Amino acid sequence: MHRLMRVLLIVGIMTLLPPFVTSNFRIQNILQINSFILTNSIKHDFSFLFPISNLIILIILLGTFFFGKYFQKAFSIFICLSYLVSGFLQNISISDQYGFAISFSTLFLTLFVAGSWLYEVFSNQNEFTKLPHPQRLIVFVPIAVFAIWQPLNPMSLALDFNPVYFLTSGSSLTFCMMTIVSISVLLTYFPNVNKTTLTITSIVGLLIGVGNLWLEFIYMPDLFWVGVLHIPLVLVSLIGITFSLIRARSLAV
Repeated sequence: MHRLMRVLLIVGIMTLLPPFVTSNFRIQNILQINSFILTNSIKHDFSFLFPISNLIILIILLGTFFFGKYFQKAFSIFICLSYLVSGFLQNISISDQYGFAISFSTLFLTLFVAGSWLYEVFSNQNEFTKLPHPQRLIVFVPIAVFAIWQPLNPMSLALDFNPVYFLTSGSSLTFCMMTIVSISVLLTYFPNVNKTTLTITSIVGLLIGVGNLWLEFIYMPDLFWVGVLHIPLVLVSLIGITFSLIRARSLAV
């Protein structure tokens, strides 16, 4: 419980960080500025990285689900690197409207999660030595694979089940989709996982997931289907927090 409160305090402080812009900053427009940065980031300038990055995570993910002990270290390293890269690619924009801009709140939240996975890389608390229960595989394998696929037409932003998006979606360098993947794997092997990493990833995932639902369902309703694809992020984050609380209470008894 103390760990949860510390994480909530850190996350709360980071959430309040204002963005940095070189043009047209107005404190009353912070939500608008952050929304602009996130939807106009430099990520797509690096789309040449998407195919190889997506292919790597697909291989590592399936290996982790079915041959866990041979892939657990590779999985943690990739997830950590993905958060580090996506933290900068998704939270920086260059535009005529705001100039060079950084969303510090979501940048630091993403780096906070990356740090929790770096902690796992060195502490080796995840133990994927036993095959998970078949029911968990039935639930979490499709959720994680669907997150990597991210079947969304990049032009129309409508659902599009073209299999080419397994390579071109860029989900492997996206905080939200990789958080669906990372939490799904941790829940599959729970309780033999790093509880600190699960707690931090789930809390930040829930916060950013809810923020995305507000952005895509209310503030920018043209992004409706993008919002639909973020619903699993909220759900798996809630499950991750619930599992963390239950485990903490059982250990306290």
